Amino acid sequence: MKKYLLCLFMFLLMLGIQTQVHSTISTAEKAVFVHMMISFATPEISGRWDGWNHSNPKIKHYPDVVKSNGQRDIASVYYPIIGPYDMTDPHLVEYHCQLMKMSDIDGAVFDLGFFIEPNTLDKKKADFTYRSIQLYLQYFKAYHLKGAVLFEDKANWIWNDKLKTREDTVEAAISDLENWMGVFMPIQYKIDDKPLLFIYSYNQTVGARGKSRLSPVELKAWKKTYPRRIRPIVLANEYHADYYGVHDGVFQWPEIIGPPPKNTDYTFFNDLEKEKRLWKINDLSIKEQMEKREYKWVCGTVWPGFNDAGCMSWGSGHKVIPRYSGDLYKYHWERVIHTQYPLVLIATWNDWFEGINIEPAKEFGYHYLELTRQWAGQWKGSQPTTANLKLAEWIYMIRKKSSHSRKALNAADQASRAIMQGNYEKAENLLKPFVQVLKIAEQ
Repeated sequence: MKKYLLCLFMFLLMLGIQTQVHSTISTAEKAVFVHMMISFATPEISGRWDGWNHSNPKIKHYPDVVKSNGQRDIASVYYPIIGPYDMTDPHLVEYHCQLMKMSDIDGAVFDLGFFIEPNTLDKKKADFTYRSIQLYLQYFKAYHLKGAVLFEDKANWIWNDKLKTREDTVEAAISDLENWMGVFMPIQYKIDDKPLLFIYSYNQTVGARGKSRLSPVELKAWKKTYPRRIRPIVLANEYHADYYGVHDGVFQWPEIIGPPPKNTDYTFFNDLEKEKRLWKINDLSIKEQMEKREYKWVCGTVWPGFNDAGCMSWGSGHKVIPRYSGDLYKYHWERVIHTQYPLVLIATWNDWFEGINIEPAKEFGYHYLELTRQWAGQWKGSQPTTANLKLAEWIYMIRKKSSHSRKALNAADQASRAIMQGNYEKAENLLKPFVQVLKIAEQ
């Protein structure tokens, strides 16, 4: 009898543990984030090209060159619907915020490494990033969007040759991380008062500095500098057993591992069936690790496709996942809805280099934003917005084309305030007369 009661007690205990784990997932407030890169500059705003002109030994791009189709030679297989832009342009930043709000996106996870000083080797680039982030914080607050840091801890290992020892490299990485976490506090997304942090690591050896990532001991020591009640929740891009209890969970990220089709220049290629097989296995593995309490948090990730011909994967080959006219994106949304992950990360908003963006492009228009609000609404159990997604583009173009028209600029400002308030019909009525006069709808 005692043995029976002991077994019953252990069974109920394990059932309680599993229920608690899944309860944490199912009762968390659902949120949709986009992955955001701060990479793009233009001569008109910053006095130079950056990002759009990415080149390497395998491929060169010259944005000053306008091709026969009227588009500049940029480092992407897709072309922004508003053309190449600068991420320190307040008009561009507000355009992004308006699109996110109208697409039922709750905020962005910003891909960051070096802070301003003392660690960066490129002060001009770091200053650009900092100014851009300050603008996004300003407009995120206005549009009630949330943000979080995706910290690439590898930066100080791979790109900072000033650092010679592991101790100095770890100190620099922690300094950059602390600075970015501090900057993001005004818009920081939190779970139970704990800031959410994403860490994207590579695992390569860099001379005497060792592995190009914060070790479990180093990361744990940093986390312990926070009181438990506000200690960051850390999600990593991959799971290693030695990080158990240090990483609080994972966020998914695309993997391209399939063989290329014949007669192509691809290095790796996933078709839709390969994606389905790969991510069925991944989701089952996560479920098992959740049940064993190895993960506390999981961020499910969706993506529209992948084609890095614009940068040739930074010189190491050509990787492709076809978009299948949106069917790949639909599959990944259906997958995360089925698994009931509490957070969804869209990879990405604007990685034009790797052709994995949902930001509107000449080639597919607003298709992926329409799909985003459709699926985000289903996932959240809410009605999607019905706003005309072109409103943000109209405002952006009016501001660019109407520098001497006070009436047009006032209409753009009033429409922006209407979008902040969710009054999309008012915004459209304000803009339509100027859209027709300036022939913006024909662009």
